[in-house]
Amino acid sequence: MLNFLPFVLIFVFLLLGMPVAFALAVSGLLGVCLILGPDAMLGAMGTIPYRTTSSFTMVSIGMFILMAEIATQSGITRRLFAAANSLVGHFRGGLGVATMLASAAFGTLSGSSIAAAATMSRIAIPEMLGRGYSKVFAAGTVSMAGTLAVLIPPSIPLIIYGVLTETSIRALLVAGVVPGILTVLLYIVCINIWIRVLPGTAPERTRPQSISERWEALKYTWPFLLVVFFIFAGLYTGAVTTTEASAVGVALVTLIWLVMSPLKSAGLERPSFTAFNAAFDRALLSTVMILVLLIGAYIFSFYLILTGATRAVEGFIVTHEWSAGAVLAIVITLYIVLGLFMSQLEIMILTLPFVFPILTGLGYDPIWLGIIVVKTIEIGLVTPPVGLNVYVVATSSGQVTPTEGFRGIAPFLVVEFIILGILIAAPEIVTFLPALMSD
Repeated sequence: MLNFLPFVLIFVFLLLGMPVAFALAVSGLLGVCLILGPDAMLGAMGTIPYRTTSSFTMVSIGMFILMAEIATQSGITRRLFAAANSLVGHFRGGLGVATMLASAAFGTLSGSSIAAAATMSRIAIPEMLGRGYSKVFAAGTVSMAGTLAVLIPPSIPLIIYGVLTETSIRALLVAGVVPGILTVLLYIVCINIWIRVLPGTAPERTRPQSISERWEALKYTWPFLLVVFFIFAGLYTGAVTTTEASAVGVALVTLIWLVMSPLKSAGLERPSFTAFNAAFDRALLSTVMILVLLIGAYIFSFYLILTGATRAVEGFIVTHEWSAGAVLAIVITLYIVLGLFMSQLEIMILTLPFVFPILTGLGYDPIWLGIIVVKTIEIGLVTPPVGLNVYVVATSSGQVTPTEGFRGIAPFLVVEFIILGILIAAPEIVTFLPALMSD
């Protein structure tokens, strides 16, 4: 019975405010000590952190984060929003649509939902409020737009899922493309329904930009689209690994910044040592945080393997003849509830070592399951009381409140559950692209 004390301790540590990474590591090490003794615990302390962080795949996490930081620092994001605004901004509700399109484009350079939400809030919300959009609409739209980076490759949560479950990261990133596009389209439908049901939400249609103005906004976006094409095509065809794709992405985004910044009409910031240093600092901070979380997760996973807890739960499910659908419904509910109180990475790291073998043992495809897990956690990014994206948008913009943000995400949550239902009912939406990939 004493061997299961760490299960209790981990929740005690979390309630006391200990960071998730350390709560997992301390509880896991205590469990190893109780089962195998202090020598084994010391061995785990020495080997698990090294094995976790020395993986070649781990490089891709830091590189994709760096690519996003360089894109933000250079002003590429503002250029993407200006391009989307030139195409659809004059329509009623068009700035909301432009925000979705620009966030989807930024998601291909980012992979981080919080980074996307923070960046777009500083660009889109002042523009929306200046045009007469309601604060609830602006805050809700930008908060939800940030979640698009969770699915659209290169998605950091999907990479973490692949690392934790030893699932092909290439296949996971490719699998996120169609669900990501589906999400963008249904968000746009939601915006159009919203502005018709509540006419005061958005101003009337304005004068469209001239052909020359649109050309000016669009002509410098092709290099960024080329980066996206190279990353996706390389992953899909197998020409590059995930890590190589991340390195190519950083190199290309940096090159674009250096080459295009002298052109005043490109609208990019001037490169400098200070600017690069700021991007590297932010990328390093985020990467170290993720790596520490993963070390804690692997230590706790080692303890779980020793207890045989996963096998015990599988045996319980088989004995009581629970259906695979019932177990999936319980897990999805668990993720949605946890999303009310914890961040996406913390939820994945805390639960996947336990949940993944159970669900795959019931016959669920690990690629499809990765998209479902990440999609479910995506909902938690905007739901109260934590709703990180909403707080990030409110803090970064300084013009909306979290309350307005939580009111604004309500229509989109309905859409999220519809999408989740579609992906569960038709798993081929997720699996058909990975099935066509080159080995």
